[in-house]
Amino acid sequence: MRFSDTARLALIEAKDQFGSYSYYDKGASEVMDVNTLVRDLKKLPVPKMIVELKHLATRTDCPLDPSVLLRDILGSLDDDETYASLFEDPEIAEHY
Repeated sequence: MRFSDTARLALIEAKDQFGSYSYYDKGASEVMDVNTLVRDLKKLPVPKMIVELKHLATRTDCPLDPSVLLRDILGSLDDDETYASLFEDPEIAEHY
């Protein structure tokens, strides 16, 4: 299963458990396990990470806006120089 599919399933679960208000008010990290998603994402090479994050950002089949989740994921990666090229991609950087 691709990363963006796993993230979509996590968004469905978060909506079912906490609703949309908590997600939008408190952020993805407060209503779902973003750290597990980040660990899964880190298993991919950076070019594949870029593809998956772009795919997640443009998904229209999620019950919650995936850009909120994307912002939290990027926040977890911004201190690590290994992932600097993620932030150089304009399509990803616009979500951060």
